[in-house]
Amino acid sequence: MAGVADARGDALIAGLAFGITVAAVMSWRLSGPLENLWQRGVVSVLSVFGALILAFILTIPARQVLGIAGLAILAAVLFGASVYAARWAVRGRGPKDPVQSAP
Repeated sequence: MAGVADARGDALIAGLAFGITVAAVMSWRLSGPLENLWQRGVVSVLSVFGALILAFILTIPARQVLGIAGLAILAAVLFGASVYAARWAVRGRGPKDPVQSAP
C-alpha cells in the first residue's frame, strides 16, 4: 500500500521540519545585536544542528513510549523551554540604550 501515508512518520518529519525552522528563525532573531553577518549565520547553523541532535535524542523514545501523544507532550515541553530560553536571552542583553544604564 504505497499510497497510504504513515501518520506517525509524517508527524516525525513535520515536527523535525518545524523544529529546524524555529531554531533558525529564533537564533537569527536573537543574534540580532551581533554586527557581523558571518557570526549570526554561524549561530543560526549551530542552533539548527542542536535542534537536530535534540530531535534525534528525544523524539524516538517519546514516540516509542507514548506514540503521537508523546510527541505532542514533547513538543509542548520544548516549546515552553524555548520561550523561557528566548526570554532569558533577551534579559541577558541588558538595556537597549547604554546611556540609560549609566549611574
